[in-house]
Amino acid sequence: CPACWSWNVVATAVRGRGTVHLVTLLHQGPPADGVDYAKGPHPVVTVELEEQPGLRFTGTIVGCAPRAVRIGMPVELAWIERDGSPYPAFRPATHEDGA
Repeated sequence: CPACWSWNVVATAVRGRGTVHLVTLLHQGPPADGVDYAKGPHPVVTVELEEQPGLRFTGTIVGCAPRAVRIGMPVELAWIERDGSPYPAFRPATHEDGA
């Protein structure tokens, strides 16, 4: 726990909705399934999840142009396939009010 430094934490399900906290545009990097740096930067975001301030998850964002991603943008969980397995990513939220 970042508040009390306790190791006594329990995994809890989250809805997968949150707000972009950090944006990085990668112009080069290691080979990855579905990533083509020659086509433009690959977006990586850190998302602060709705359930708890400071609870953040880092992944890619899909469904919008990399340069359209902004800090404060509402997003939701999206699953993509990488190397034949499901992989968590984010996409722009379809409803900002959670409906």
